[in-house]
Amino acid sequence: WSLSPRGRGLDIDSEMSGLTFDILSATMFSDELGGEARGFERALNQFLANGARIDPLDVLGAPDWAPRLGRLASFRSARFFEQRVTKLVEARRTQIESGIEAGDAPPDDLLSALLLARDENGGPGLSDEEGAANILTFILAGHETTARALGWPLHLLSRQPEYLARLQTEADAFDVSDPKWAEALPWTRAVLDETMRLFPPAPTMARKALADVLIGIGELSKK
Repeated sequence: WSLSPRGRGLDIDSEMSGLTFDILSATMFSDELGGEARGFERALNQFLANGARIDPLDVLGAPDWAPRLGRLASFRSARFFEQRVTKLVEARRTQIESGIEAGDAPPDDLLSALLLARDENGGPGLSDEEGAANILTFILAGHETTARALGWPLHLLSRQPEYLARLQTEADAFDVSDPKWAEALPWTRAVLDETMRLFPPAPTMARKALADVLIGIGELSKK
């Protein structure tokens, strides 16, 4: 996909992927990736391009021990960002514990929220391993899908200048301080809804029953 502002090509897919990753880095880690952000992003994209794809062996129901080409191709990149997230979690845990003693608040982001969360019934909080697993899930589920959800509408709008102008008008008048800001973006919402209908980032979700399931048992009991 490409837009051509003033004659220059722009790789929308790459731009939206970078934008989405920057937002994830800020909201999850308060940009603590620092100089390693680009390497982390490259490793993530390599993993998504290979290891996160559905393998024909999965479709055919092959056992888990059977090697998948995608997993083999993405092993190094997957290992890299898993280790990096683990280090971030361990460092934040240390920061939180030392901050509690000193009276300093930790960064206000998702990682801190996960590590500070406690079971409402008095159970323990998440371990470092559980915190890292949750962060990895958020990244894998929210990075590529969000980038695609942003990229496709821009691609479609590049072919419809009339509607692009309408969205630009809405954006120019946007006021985030208005509690009813969403009501002022009808064309933006319409474009996103139609794009999601045409090109949903996650068009299908497969489930496999591990045991027999009785459906409609409530209705059967009434009869």
